Amino acid sequence: MTLIAILIGIAIDRFSQSLPALRHYRFFHAYVDWMRARLQEAPWNGGPGLLVLLLPPLLLVALLQSLLSGGLWSLFGLLFGIAVLVFTLGPRDLPQDVDDYCAVHGDEEDEARRAVAREFAPELTEDADTRRCDEAVLHGILVGAHDRWFAVIFWFALLGPLGAVLFRAVEQLARRPEAGEFGGMVQQLYGVLGWLPARLMVVAYALSGHFEQAVQAWRGVPSGMASIAAQSQAVLLAAGEGALCAQREECLETEPVSLLRAAMGLVWRSLLIWLAVIAVMILAGWLS
Repeated sequence: MTLIAILIGIAIDRFSQSLPALRHYRFFHAYVDWMRARLQEAPWNGGPGLLVLLLPPLLLVALLQSLLSGGLWSLFGLLFGIAVLVFTLGPRDLPQDVDDYCAVHGDEEDEARRAVAREFAPELTEDADTRRCDEAVLHGILVGAHDRWFAVIFWFALLGPLGAVLFRAVEQLARRPEAGEFGGMVQQLYGVLGWLPARLMVVAYALSGHFEQAVQAWRGVPSGMASIAAQSQAVLLAAGEGALCAQREECLETEPVSLLRAAMGLVWRSLLIWLAVIAVMILAGWLS
C-alpha cells in the first residue's frame, strides 16, 4: 500500500495543475499564530511549547491512520494516505517551475526571470542579475527537491501519513523565523528530520550521476556549520553539482539552461532510485 500511495501521489502531484494553488497551508499558519499567542510564557516558549503545538494535528492524523488500517478499511486508508501525501508534497510543482524559468531565461525583461526565480528563492532582491537568478534556481533544484519531495516521501515510507504531516509541519514552522528557544528548537528539529533523507539523496545523486565526483564533493564540504539544516543543504548542493560533473562557473556562464535541465533530470533519476529501493524494502518486509 505504501508504494502504491507514493506512486499515485507523485503522479497526481505531477499532472494536476491546480495543486499548487490548493497547497497554501494558510490554515496551519493561522493555527500556529493562535497557539503561539497562548504559548509565549515559560515553560511553553521552548521544547514543551513546540510539542504542545504539534501534538493536536499529529494525533488527529495518527488516529485516522490507525482507524483506516487493515480489514475493510484498507481502501479508505490508501485513499487517506494518497490525499495526505499529495497535500504535503510541494507545495509548488518543481518540474513546472524549472520549465517556467527556462522558458523566460532568454527574455530581455530581467523582472520576468526574477519573478520565476523567486519561487525558488523568495529572498532575491530587485537588482538580482541573471547569474544570481540562475544560481538560485540551481540551488532550488538540487537542494529544494529535498523539502519538496524527498524528505516527505522518506517520512511517509517510514511512518505513513503521520510522517509526511510531521515533516511538512516542522518545515513550515522553520520557514517562520522566530527568535528565542522556541525558534531554536524548531530549527533543530527541522535539521534532525532532514538529516537522513538528505544523505540518502546524496547517495542517489551519486548513483544517478558521476559517482566519484559526487562523493569527492560530498567529502569536501566543511563540517561544523551553523545548523544541521545548513550542513545538509551544503552537502546536497555540492554532491548534486559533483554528480552533474559540472564546472559550475563555466556552465552558468555558457549554458545555464542546459545545466538547470540536467539538474532536474538528476533529481528525477534519483527519485526513481528511491522508488526502486522502497519497493525492494517493502518486498523484503522492512516497510509496510
